[in-house]
This record gives sequence, C-alpha cells and structure tokens, in this order.
Amino acid sequence: MYGVVIDDQMLALNEQCKKYKTNEHDMVPVIIRGVKKPNPVKDAWKEVIEIKEILSVQKPSENQDGTIIIKSNQ
Repeated sequence: MYGVVIDDQMLALNEQCKKYKTNEHDMVPVIIRGVKKPNPVKDAWKEVIEIKEILSVQKPSENQDGTIIIKSNQ
C-alpha cells in the first residue's frame, strides 16, 4: 500500500472522482502516471505516490472487485 502526496494533482484527481462517488469511501478506477518515493512522514505509509499526470477517471462498474494495479516502467 502507498500513501498519496497531497498536492494540486491529487486534489484535481479527487475532484474528477467526486461525480462517481456516492460516499467518500467509494473506489473509483483511475489511471495515473506517478513517481513512487519514500514517505518523509514517520508512522505512516512507507512509500508515497506523487501523481504526475491523470490519464483517465472511469465510472465504477458493479462487478469490480477494487483491485489496484501498479505498473513500473523503470
């Protein structure tokens, strides 16, 4: 699991996801480009993702299982 850097990109992604959520804990499928880096905050997630680009935000389908896929192009 990763935390997410709270910055303008994260806030923009959150705004785009709002139209698909019925409550604050709903999962919305997104595809982003980001950078994984160590979390400077102690007693938190070991690593964080800094969102560099929002590629897509999709309406959740009823049969989705909430799987998170992370691909690395490094």
